[in-house]
Amino acid sequence: LPAGGAARDPAATAAARWRAADHPDVPAYQFALVAHLGLETLYAAGAQDVAGTAAGMSELIAVAEGMRARHPDVPAYRAAAHLRVGLGLILRQRGRAAEAAAQTAAGLAELSRMADEHPDDPAYRWGLAEAHVQVAAYHLQVRRPADAHTAMTAAVSHYRRLAEQFPDSLRYGRTAAQCQQNIGMNLVTSFRFAE
Repeated sequence: LPAGGAARDPAATAAARWRAADHPDVPAYQFALVAHLGLETLYAAGAQDVAGTAAGMSELIAVAEGMRARHPDVPAYRAAAHLRVGLGLILRQRGRAAEAAAQTAAGLAELSRMADEHPDDPAYRWGLAEAHVQVAAYHLQVRRPADAHTAMTAAVSHYRRLAEQFPDSLRYGRTAAQCQQNIGMNLVTSFRFAE
């Protein structure tokens, strides 16, 4: 079971799909569907069902994009971009490199666009930086240190920008320093001592 011990309930997921489809402008129904789809996706992931996990992520993206299209100014509906990055990583595991690259690039591009459109809201740039960290972690896991280095360097640049823009928050500078340390460790383990 996923954290919290919630029981899997396909009938409830189906009912949530119907309510969300019948009432697309009722946020509570859309969020309920996202919760049910998220639970189904967690079960697929826990069962090592990569195809089921990818399908669940794809459906989550579709719902999140619909929510964002109907309510473009609501920050809580920006989840589709994060989900695209996650789906890209899952597709890489399935050996679907071209689709994976497209999903990851689309997710990162959307996160970047949102961060640029909302420069005074640090949550957007923080989300972009965290997505780069997620990509870096995947590349480290599959022993692609050069790609991990590129993603982590992008994350550091976003954390540093946040630290400069919001100097009263130690969180951003501390996180930038931690990521920079991870870059150094990655370079050492890759025998790139000169860098």
